[in-house]
Amino acid sequence: YCFVREATQQPNLSGKITVTFVITEKGSVSQAESKLSTVSSSSIEPCVLSRIKRFQFQAPSGGNVEVSNTFSYN
Repeated sequence: YCFVREATQQPNLSGKITVTFVITEKGSVSQAESKLSTVSSSSIEPCVLSRIKRFQFQAPSGGNVEVSNTFSYN
């Protein structure tokens, strides 16, 4: 969603965003932050973080889980 929306204005848009987020014991995301971004658009990063914070996962066994993921756009 974030990349597609921005790519309509910047057709050559590309890059990667590495995000770390915490999945709580209830399956919701409590924190999300960008660790590295090579995307040239300043609006994609906050959009991605906002979307991740809305994710709902299956509750992990054993408490909170920290996840790191890289999203690639090209």
